[in-house]
Amino acid sequence: MSTETATNIAIVRRYIEEWLNKGDEATLLAVTAPSWHSHGTMAGLAAGIEGAKQLRAEVRAIWPDHHWTIEDIFAAGDRVTARMTSRATHQGTYRGIPATGKHVVFGAIWIFRLADGKIAEAWRCADDLSRVVQIGGKIVPSEG
Repeated sequence: MSTETATNIAIVRRYIEEWLNKGDEATLLAVTAPSWHSHGTMAGLAAGIEGAKQLRAEVRAIWPDHHWTIEDIFAAGDRVTARMTSRATHQGTYRGIPATGKHVVFGAIWIFRLADGKIAEAWRCADDLSRVVQIGGKIVPSEG
């Protein structure tokens, strides 16, 4: 593994473990580019660091004990991919479903792009359908 690859993995691991899981704002500032942008998360996020803070605050309002566990992490060039498991308790309204107090577990894959030693972009693909079903949401088949 090259030094760049190991460094990029360490940056993403720190972002997940210290910022997403623990809320350490110093870590956010240290590893996130001012132009940070997240794809596939919540619509209407502000740009940059403020958007990252907004995203975490909105997640924590619904899932206060939310925790990501890294299952696999690997890198190629400026990209780092992490396969993760999310565990959380539903304590706020999510997709129109009021808090249920139910514990959910679901998987996600994130791809991060780094530039100049900081996370510039993140793409998230998560099993949100499973999360909705676990809190009692109904699956309505589409017509047509």
